[in-house]
Amino acid sequence: MRGNNCKLGCGGSSAVSDSICKLDKKFSWIKKDYKTLDEVSEALRAKGLKSGNPILGFCFTQSKWTTEKSLHYIGNDPNDYEKVVSIIGKTLAAICGDNYIHCFGFGDANTLDTHVFSFYEDKKPCHGFEEVVERYRQIACQMRLADFKSFVRIVEMATSIASKKCDQHHILVMIADGPVTRSSDTEHRKLSDEEQETVTAISNASKYPLSIILVRVGEKNANMMKGLESKIPHCTTFDNFQYVNYTDIMSPVPECRREIEFTLEATKKLPNQVIAIEKLIASTSFTNNKEIEMDWDSTAPPIPVSGTPNQSL
Repeated sequence: MRGNNCKLGCGGSSAVSDSICKLDKKFSWIKKDYKTLDEVSEALRAKGLKSGNPILGFCFTQSKWTTEKSLHYIGNDPNDYEKVVSIIGKTLAAICGDNYIHCFGFGDANTLDTHVFSFYEDKKPCHGFEEVVERYRQIACQMRLADFKSFVRIVEMATSIASKKCDQHHILVMIADGPVTRSSDTEHRKLSDEEQETVTAISNASKYPLSIILVRVGEKNANMMKGLESKIPHCTTFDNFQYVNYTDIMSPVPECRREIEFTLEATKKLPNQVIAIEKLIASTSFTNNKEIEMDWDSTAPPIPVSGTPNQSL
């Protein structure tokens, strides 16, 4: 957000726009002496994050952490997807009043870039983050991974959910292992069609009370949003997007600080977003927008594959 060039993309007043533009850009709520995740959660609550509806999206493409194992490999030790959910869960569980979490998969061989699938056939949410991990492990074991990556449908699904409860804050956490698909013939410094669609979806989502956190797992020193973050119009309504590389944060940090540092980076924009969302709710900017309907894929949970699931991917 910059100066008074900000515009509310959903009919809000200039006064609301100006007040949103003046929000804390230095994230001064973050202190360096947090010793536990409980302290971080308490700091977030003190800054206004007292309630929210978590939505989780899991990208099932076939990038590999090693030459032998998929990042979705299910073994005795938790993979990075499971670790991210567990850490985020420790923070968001306190604000998730009914403890229900909508969970979706996308990017697999069935849905590709056209749909998302719910973790349960009847589209019910998971109850608690422990159930999210348990259900993810069941699904990942039978998943057919794909190559094509797009975040459009999961962002649109979360936007659809938020559009039906415009008086509540929603938080989408997407976990993925690589960048949006970019065809080889895309001109330098230009966005591919898939990248542009992603930017548009995130921008449109800012017309509803939805925060978006994208977590990259896997490769170090890789910004999967390179060239995209600057294209996202941060002031269409409010700055609704945060990108964080899980591996980059966890690798150099002492083990006792890893979960804390990752949580701080992933959630650092949430207090500002809470303020912006509350102002926009009060101005009826969100409630004036129409509800969005989305198709759900009929193959949820995914169809099991023959052989030993997910072992050679």
